[in-house]
Amino acid sequence: PPPASAVPARRTGAMEREAAEEAMKAADPRPCEEEVVGPAEDGDDGDDGDDEVKEEEGEATEEDALKAAEDRKTAGNELYRAKAYAAAAEEYSRAIALAPHVASFYSNRAAAYLMDDRHEKAAADCDSAIALDPSSIKPYLRKAKALQSLGRVDAALEAVDAGLAAGSPEDEAGRAQATRDRRSLQRLGERVALADGLMRQGRWRQANAQLDAVLQEAPAAKRIKLWKVEALVELGALEAAYKLSSALMTSAETDSALLLLRARCLERMGNLDLAARHLQQALRGDPDNAAAAREYRRLRDVESLKEAGNKAFKAQSFAEAIERWTECLAQCSDAPAYAAKVYNNRATANAQLRRHEQAVEDATRAIGMDPGFTKAYLRRAASGLALGGKERLEQCVRDYEEARRQLPDGGGRDLESKLRQAQVALRRAGRKDYYAILGVSRDADEDEIRKGYRKLALKWHPDRHGSKPEEERKAAENTFKDVSEAYEVLSDAEKRRRYDLGEDDDGDCCGGGGGGFGGRGGHPGFGGGIDPEVLFRMMFEQGAMGGMP
Repeated sequence: PPPASAVPARRTGAMEREAAEEAMKAADPRPCEEEVVGPAEDGDDGDDGDDEVKEEEGEATEEDALKAAEDRKTAGNELYRAKAYAAAAEEYSRAIALAPHVASFYSNRAAAYLMDDRHEKAAADCDSAIALDPSSIKPYLRKAKALQSLGRVDAALEAVDAGLAAGSPEDEAGRAQATRDRRSLQRLGERVALADGLMRQGRWRQANAQLDAVLQEAPAAKRIKLWKVEALVELGALEAAYKLSSALMTSAETDSALLLLRARCLERMGNLDLAARHLQQALRGDPDNAAAAREYRRLRDVESLKEAGNKAFKAQSFAEAIERWTECLAQCSDAPAYAAKVYNNRATANAQLRRHEQAVEDATRAIGMDPGFTKAYLRRAASGLALGGKERLEQCVRDYEEARRQLPDGGGRDLESKLRQAQVALRRAGRKDYYAILGVSRDADEDEIRKGYRKLALKWHPDRHGSKPEEERKAAENTFKDVSEAYEVLSDAEKRRRYDLGEDDDGDCCGGGGGGFGGRGGHPGFGGGIDPEVLFRMMFEQGAMGGMP
């Protein structure tokens, strides 16, 4: 349609006839029955009689064009009622081509555009209709509705006010509708202001509820949708935020605000590389965007520190890896999915250094950030098993069970074995724990076990407590026996394997002699049973630590 400024208010005389003829030529693919030829072709001598005939023919042509246009309008109305809005708009366009000076055709097409969510075009058609007939209030209200849908509340209010000022005083129904629309727009503007204030206060849940209400009345408001994306990101609804932001993107999108929001969303989803590419795109469109430049540099630093930690870990420089990953974590607190991986990496490095307490803490942080992170459950379970203790072991069993639930194949035989080992350790929690007796972790090597025994055997040997009261002598003797019992089992690879797997807790499998440490209140089924004093002498006669002091 022609812009409002290009549509004259009235057309009369020869101008009107000329426009009708042009419209007919544009609408009818058939050539005119009579073409007007130049003087050189028909010998026209300038006789006015011929001009009068042409003028009468022009008037007939304009009347026919208007009738044809009305037919197209009627067809459009039928399609509109059938909710075929795009097809209705096409019929109204044909009517406009035949009679571009009729305001109602533009107004009707605006209504079809509104229902077809083509709000900008609807507003433009309303302007054309208003230019042709400023006294009709309906185009003003339709324009306001289109602007409202786009979220341009102030402009919509201006359109309503213009309609009230220019519209016919006799159109009582139209003026009443305008008054209602004005009140509705005012309430919508207040709701937009409320949502803005809540976002500034960081009250994202309440702001999100207000934004949903605004979008019910302004479904095509891009600014409000951008706010909605931000609210969803802050609420942790990252998939929904990303989906909405994708709907706002176009092939030629250069809106830096949208690109920054998508980058923030992608960072929190753990995809820092794609987030950085969005920031690069924002900087290409707006090289002076300080926020985009700052965030881009930070993301590159985070990636660099993580990679440095990975390289140190592969080189078995575990302390250096922990240091690099700690620096990385200081800069990626807004990327929980990404930080979870780094925390689990640091937990693994701590476990390599036998820092199981720190490993459990880091794995717990990783799980808190990503409850579906199977590796973090396995890491926490392994370190919890190494630490022992009833509470740790209960958590260890739960972690292995959760990992089994998350893994497609249930984790296979290896995970089943680890789970059984944890369950055995938990059953033993109320009984003697050989690792705890020797003061070593469950992943202690032979040298650590030997050192633990030597230290405690010397400390609790009965000869050291001979001068003490009977009760203390008896307690020292029992402790000495427990230390010897623990060492005999844990220093033997096969007995230790069976002990860890709990194969002898119920007296089943593995062969071996009966009795064993059972006579001293230990674990049955390990066979043999060396006298604690003999074991002590055997150890110290090797000369590793010299004799008794």
